[in-house]
Amino acid sequence: MISGKIKWILVFLIVVIALSGCVEKKEPKVPKKEANLSSKPNIFVLETDSGWKVNILMALPTPCHKFGYVGKQLRGNEYYLDFSYEEPEKPCAQVITNYNHTIDLGKLEKGDYTIILRINGEVVKKANFKVS
Repeated sequence: MISGKIKWILVFLIVVIALSGCVEKKEPKVPKKEANLSSKPNIFVLETDSGWKVNILMALPTPCHKFGYVGKQLRGNEYYLDFSYEEPEKPCAQVITNYNHTIDLGKLEKGDYTIILRINGEVVKKANFKVS
């Protein structure tokens, strides 16, 4: 016959073994990073005496991050503005650096237009404007 103390130890072990298969270990969720940008770019469309211009403003987390204008493509009334982005390979002082680039669209006919900003081929922002 099993003594009372051993009986309770066996019951305890059976409960622990049974519950160990039912309890799921949850890993902390790490949010996905979109190209690890500290902020989304801002798009400003301006009309000047010489035509229309698009200004791209963006804050980079360090001066070592590489962000640059690649080119533009026009498809109908959509302007695709392409930029490249690279994170630094080595540690760098975290000092927010502002990026500012103006792109000349020239004279535009009346109509609705869309600016589509792509970074490393991925669309990150769109802006619509009207020429009247």
